[in-house]
Amino acid sequence: MSDKTTPVELVLDTERHADLIYGTGLVWSGKGDVKQVPAAIAVLLHRNHPDVYLVHGATDRPGAEVIVEAERAAAGLDHVEVTVNIPALSVEELAAMSDDEVRAAGKDRGYSLHPRLNPENLRAAFMAAQSKPAAPVETTTVL
Repeated sequence: MSDKTTPVELVLDTERHADLIYGTGLVWSGKGDVKQVPAAIAVLLHRNHPDVYLVHGATDRPGAEVIVEAERAAAGLDHVEVTVNIPALSVEELAAMSDDEVRAAGKDRGYSLHPRLNPENLRAAFMAAQSKPAAPVETTTVL
């Protein structure tokens, strides 16, 4: 990965926030705190969490300009693989979700859930799929 970084501001109204998804190990000390983030990760932070992060140097938020700024900062990177740690859902959380929501969450995580499973087996298949050791990988191409 490149050494290029981009300043990313926490815009979420909280006293402390840690990146537990993209593996940067960064901890913001509250709303308005700015950290230097690898530029390719900054693209993902804004694209996936525009209500939490702001990429500095952008002229509009949220919007294409933010992504363009981060991509410019990441110039020279052709391909980035990021391991995304998606939090596991508990049995209680799955029980509170509709079947369609469970299927959508499974699809987002790359789980292969048969479309004809009854509600009980659907949730059991989801729990089995999320307990597998392989972590999802997100790949982005930076222009």
